[in-house]
Amino acid sequence: MKFSWPRRHCVALGVCGALLAGVTGCGSSGSGGGAGSDSPPVLRSDCETTVDPASFASAERLLDLNRAMDSFGKRTTASPQHQDYVAWLESQLRAIPGLQIESVPYEIQRWTATRTRLELELADGSFAEVPVAGHLPYSATTPASGIEAPLVYVPDLAELAEHDVDGAIVVTDIGVSSTPYAIITALQWFTYDPDLSLASEVLDALELEALGELGVLADEAHEAGAAGLLFVHNFSREQVPEVYAPYEGLMWSAPGLYLGADEGVVARQAAAEGRSARLTLEAQIVPATTRMLIATLPGQSEERLVITSHTDGVNALWDNGPPAMVAMADYFAGFVQDCRPRTLEFAFTTAHLHQHLVPPARDGSAEQYARRLDQGFEDGTVAAVIVIEHLGAKGMITQPRSDGGPGLELVEGPYHEPNSFFVSESPGLITALQNTVISHDLERTIALRGADVPGLHIPMHQSFGGEGGPYHKHLLPTLAFITGPWTLFTTGLSVDDMVDGDLMHRQMLMFTDLVYALDDMPTTVLAGPILVERQLREVLCSAGDLGLTVCEGTPADPGTGG
Repeated sequence: MKFSWPRRHCVALGVCGALLAGVTGCGSSGSGGGAGSDSPPVLRSDCETTVDPASFASAERLLDLNRAMDSFGKRTTASPQHQDYVAWLESQLRAIPGLQIESVPYEIQRWTATRTRLELELADGSFAEVPVAGHLPYSATTPASGIEAPLVYVPDLAELAEHDVDGAIVVTDIGVSSTPYAIITALQWFTYDPDLSLASEVLDALELEALGELGVLADEAHEAGAAGLLFVHNFSREQVPEVYAPYEGLMWSAPGLYLGADEGVVARQAAAEGRSARLTLEAQIVPATTRMLIATLPGQSEERLVITSHTDGVNALWDNGPPAMVAMADYFAGFVQDCRPRTLEFAFTTAHLHQHLVPPARDGSAEQYARRLDQGFEDGTVAAVIVIEHLGAKGMITQPRSDGGPGLELVEGPYHEPNSFFVSESPGLITALQNTVISHDLERTIALRGADVPGLHIPMHQSFGGEGGPYHKHLLPTLAFITGPWTLFTTGLSVDDMVDGDLMHRQMLMFTDLVYALDDMPTTVLAGPILVERQLREVLCSAGDLGLTVCEGTPADPGTGG
């Protein structure tokens, strides 16, 4: 199997050359003829029921596809880099015989920082520039000359009311969210942990920088009178360059910059001495178009098994599901249609980094697509959804800085990130996943009911920790894979920094066998108790929106999403 790189696209994007050596030659044909070939594709009729690794893209091929993705640079929603990446994905899909391609456009107001600068007042009253680590996406902007205001240190913005920040630039520390692994384990369906590495961590906690609420906190600080904010990481500036979070796509009411731990020490000292700062954040805000791609590979039945991931990200890991999905589509397209009991649909969603794509709904185009699939499930044309994110994630741990500086240092740990799966209340999905994980010896795997505490709503869990959430909330049989390394939101880290190619290869072989396991499983087995949940949802939604389930876009109220 080869991947086609049409010469006109390679030249336009400037990605041909040494970077892509070993992936394919520009203008080469895809499997069975591909783009530009006059000969019909030669398809295999010896249907596989489990994937032969020799038939699938190799680990090196997957890494090369990942590097090609990474070569586009920072791919924030609707940016030129993101648009080029989606166009490249489309060219790859169109080179695969038998795929039917749909492009769904959305209009947004794209925000792009054009200039950031921070100057701190010195003891003599002059100002000196201090390097910043990044900026709060979709911040309020400042004049070109910046805003000048006294510094006030607020260690924790949850205690904002205890400080007078009116007219000040607030210096605050980015907190750390901590979830004990014992709590996570209580939500599990099963673990596969043959080397007991997960068991050895059960007394530890999952810790990550608490970045998701910083925009809301910026708004609260602005309401209290703050002129701007300086958010301080607990890592050196070199280890957290241009963190892209939060990624709601909402405009925050105060400008915010990120500082590394060393610069944070300087800013806190300046605040303690009553000195001022000059903060500058300029941005371009323009209309832009972003697209979701849907590639359909017909099977014996019109009922679809959906494989999906998002296309926007800022590094080599965040959005590396789509290149691997291209490899999977290429593999399945190499067989005659009779080898596929169900139709396979590959959805490349957008606006993961612009979550409020269609206000007030959240979750980007995944939410819009989930509404469409919700109705499709009711119509008998959708069977289940598989969500793939953050493949091959190397494990990162923290330790005291080796240079003796303030804060912590990120280093690669002894194990890769846990393979975290979130699975709907479906015995069929759970059994199929467990069997394929064990058969591929995918160690450090945990399958969970949800990423939140169960509640009095339908479904009981509302969060799947990432892109899988909207499908699960729309009561679709959903299996979502995600990993969460410390470095997930950091721009500029390379494929080699973040991705284990052999692990990614084993994960994709497992997912391919999972498709085989689910492809001929009866829908009633796939859905299980979800069928009862959908009936109960109909009753609740017919009685009015009681806040107990998602009604908009359900069969009771199809809505207009999608």
